[in-house]
Amino acid sequence: MSDEAPTKSPTPILDLEVPVGKRRAQFGSQVLGFVGGLAGSTLFFATFRKSDLPFPLLVLVLVIAVFAAVLVHELGHMLVGWGVGFHFSSIQITYFRLGFVNGKLRFGFRRDLPLLGYAGIQIDRVRRLRKRLFLFTAGGPAASIGSVVILAFLMNAFDLDHSWIATPAGVYAYVSLVLGMVSLVPMSARGFLSDGARLANLISFREKSRRWFCLAALANAHRIGRPAKTWNNSWTNAATAIRDGTVDEIAGCWIRYVSSSARKQLDVAAGYLERSLELASSRGGEVRDTLCMEAAIFQAWHRRDLDKATRWLDRVNQSRLPRLSLVRGTIAMECARGNFEAANVSWEEGRSLIEKLLPTKLHDTFIDSWLEWREEIQDRQQNQHRPVVEG
Repeated sequence: MSDEAPTKSPTPILDLEVPVGKRRAQFGSQVLGFVGGLAGSTLFFATFRKSDLPFPLLVLVLVIAVFAAVLVHELGHMLVGWGVGFHFSSIQITYFRLGFVNGKLRFGFRRDLPLLGYAGIQIDRVRRLRKRLFLFTAGGPAASIGSVVILAFLMNAFDLDHSWIATPAGVYAYVSLVLGMVSLVPMSARGFLSDGARLANLISFREKSRRWFCLAALANAHRIGRPAKTWNNSWTNAATAIRDGTVDEIAGCWIRYVSSSARKQLDVAAGYLERSLELASSRGGEVRDTLCMEAAIFQAWHRRDLDKATRWLDRVNQSRLPRLSLVRGTIAMECARGNFEAANVSWEEGRSLIEKLLPTKLHDTFIDSWLEWREEIQDRQQNQHRPVVEG
């Protein structure tokens, strides 16, 4: 009898030996948010208590002002971004999102963003990127505070201080000024960095700035159709060099997983998928479901472990994921079962989806990758004597 202890898996989360952590409650941030919200609300209603508007209407004006202030803030980011050569990717105002999905402009709802708004951009080149990202980031707070200055000037110029618009204008000014100032505070919410934190990184933290530059450069490489196996190694290394639990770390690990998988470096890919799953405890919604789906695909296709793949798949809310992601999962699962006829049917569906959904610059790259996968499926079909692990 051997006295050796069983070898612990290097990827215990991926192998379901330990659970994916639940979202950690950030009590400090929650208390600070509660106190700040209470103080802000108290100050707001104390300021506008003598308003001629009835209380329900005042609350409605406040809600509209919040939406308008967030819209102005994010448009400030976008307009400056366009001015320095960036391309529009997405914009979110409260729960409403407008952005490109698989090359097509889509409108939808997203509830898992812990911020009031978000502006997404894609870079065109890496030249002078620090300066351009600095201007893009500062554009939001500048728009928030600048709009209040412009509004005050117009109210005074047209003598509107005693008109019906005075109260709504005052409410907007209050909200926009608070939003602009708070956004400049260096902080994070569930891994999302404030404008102040981004600016602080650009000024003082070289490694974090380089990570952001490399993430943007790699996203651009993907956008222009460069195959993942050819992505710059120094960029992917820099993208995963820092462990801080932010969205940048999650994005870096995901990119490193994709590039390692494309290079057939499966042990490396498994390690970064493991790290992504560990970080998923701070995220929810589509990101978490995407990672769980990828874990199912990895177990089914690369490790041929149908039991673990099924257990990962059971954790996925499939309604949140695009159809192509679900098709990839189906192909991997059917191959793990040895049902290659069904896998080929799903492969054809996936090719049809790629033809319809993906933009021209990505089309050839994805088709090449999809064709390469079919060859691997055919090779595996010819060697299907290898048993499937059932747990």
